[in-house]
Amino acid sequence: MAYISWLTHPDNPVTLAGTTITATTENASFPASNLKILPTTTVWRSTAIASQQNIDIDFGSAKSADLIAAVNHNVTSVASVLQVRAGTTASVADFAESITWREFLFFKRLSSQQSYRYWRLEILNTLNPDSYIEIGYLLLGSLTSPTFNFQYGWTSGIDFVNLEVASPYGVPNVDEKHRRQQVHMEFGPLTDTEMTALRTLYTTVKGARNPLIILPDREGSDAYFGRIISQFNERIESQRYTSLTFEEDSYGNRR
Repeated sequence: MAYISWLTHPDNPVTLAGTTITATTENASFPASNLKILPTTTVWRSTAIASQQNIDIDFGSAKSADLIAAVNHNVTSVASVLQVRAGTTASVADFAESITWREFLFFKRLSSQQSYRYWRLEILNTLNPDSYIEIGYLLLGSLTSPTFNFQYGWTSGIDFVNLEVASPYGVPNVDEKHRRQQVHMEFGPLTDTEMTALRTLYTTVKGARNPLIILPDREGSDAYFGRIISQFNERIESQRYTSLTFEEDSYGNRR
């Protein structure tokens, strides 16, 4: 297994005031500027799918990135174009890489760190049954990629949130509202420097309940967008130990 990586909401350059986002088309009620803000249910929505839909990001000046991710999207697996482009001009002709489709959250860890002012996400999904393209939140920035990892044997599970109402005779009627992934990771033994990195992550996201995208294995195909829900406790011996529990933001009633 490779090492863990993450990018927090506060460290996402897309959210900066100087970043401009435009799209090929946009529903007036769901503008492209929604891609900069939370919650992820505040979406951008196109008005067409017959032609390629581009999301153009202008950082105002060159920004480094090795990750792009789209959260809460409705792009389907039959999309014929799904790629990121970047460049020194708005024609974004200097860099391009394809993105592998993934339900709810697709992402691409770039082959190498890139630094450009202009970026573009290209989507062609003409068979989308919704008749529009929709994305809730966009991340485009540099991962924090430490040189240490959690202990072997991390725990992953699904948390179900149900609405349950009982009849006057105690017969339950249960309706699944949504489900979400939970990941529990044990870290240690850690050096003081390594513990400081985790403590910084915790203080960055926990106080304001800021979300983050986490790649449990940065060479792998899984990524989750959510929040750290555990308290940060340190066990101090000759070296240091801690644990983190991460809970994915709801991904709806998908199966």
